[in-house]
Amino acid sequence: MLGVNASDYAAKAEQEAKFGKISLALADYEKAISLDPSYVKAYIGRGSVRLEAQDSEGSIADFSKAIELSGHTPSRGLLYYYYYLRGVAKSTKGELDGAMEDFTKAIELRPDFGAAYNRRGIERLEKGDKDGGQADLSKAEQLNHTQSRGKERFQAAQIEPEVNSGKYFYDRAVRESVSGDKDSAFADFTKAIKAFPFSAWAYYERALLSYDWHDFPSALADFGKVEELTAKDTLFENSIRLETIRDYNHLRLWLCEARLKRMEAANERLKAYLRIRPRFEHFDWQGNLAGFLVGTVTEADLLNAAANSDPKTTDARRCEAYFYIATVHLIAGDKAIAVDYYKQCVSKPFYNSREYVSAEAELQYLQPKP
Repeated sequence: MLGVNASDYAAKAEQEAKFGKISLALADYEKAISLDPSYVKAYIGRGSVRLEAQDSEGSIADFSKAIELSGHTPSRGLLYYYYYLRGVAKSTKGELDGAMEDFTKAIELRPDFGAAYNRRGIERLEKGDKDGGQADLSKAEQLNHTQSRGKERFQAAQIEPEVNSGKYFYDRAVRESVSGDKDSAFADFTKAIKAFPFSAWAYYERALLSYDWHDFPSALADFGKVEELTAKDTLFENSIRLETIRDYNHLRLWLCEARLKRMEAANERLKAYLRIRPRFEHFDWQGNLAGFLVGTVTEADLLNAAANSDPKTTDARRCEAYFYIATVHLIAGDKAIAVDYYKQCVSKPFYNSREYVSAEAELQYLQPKP
């Protein structure tokens, strides 16, 4: 294209990304970078698209390059935000310590950046630091109120999430959900979906809330939408992170069908998925969970499979195993056994675990406080 420069390709890619055209967006960001290898905004844009597509390695590399380049460009004023984005990418990959370091660096560079407190608070909860996590979440909420709930005008043309954007509502919903304000979280996940209807994560998170409220038809519909959206995304079909959300989504689909007393449909759907699902090379934890639900893995074998050389990994897997074992017993009518397993699920502080949160919700139904 005659006369087209790097910023033109980046602007085109940004629009393509908004409409879920991941492959086209990445191709145009590649063209922008090839024309101007020092164009920070193109690395941020490509990194953000890769992050949305669950390519955490690629997004970390792009955000790291933006950080490196920002020491010599006018974008240096946004350096705090680049650290924040890299922290989000590291969190997605499971590198909690690295993520917290980047969120802390973002806070050092901009002490009034509520989003960084929000994400650092979530990571602290994940690591079991409940007091530190709640302190950061409270600080994030305070800063958002001070800034009229985020209505300040950001720099660098949409690099940061705009008010009323899908990311803005999604991030706020996550914060509300973690802090216990489930009604507001549900409303904001719904707004995020309206603003960006291609976000499987927003549907997934909203489905989890519906599930915990025992609104199984609504949860089933949203989990079904996640299945539809992730099945269409073939660009990163070999991404372990993408396969992981597909796996856990199918486990929840089974639970919803089973809770609605449609066991045959539940088993058929999950077995069909297992037939086409790629297997992980070294260890297949989600495969064990699915096998347990369809009856090919015993309760004892599932708990044995949770063992790992890392005690924290073992505890996290057992938390998940206890949840699914408890729910299978609950579906079978064994409420006393279910309560015992749900209690084991919440016996250690995995506050950011979906299974932990759902187990707490089930215990509220099974053992309501007077």
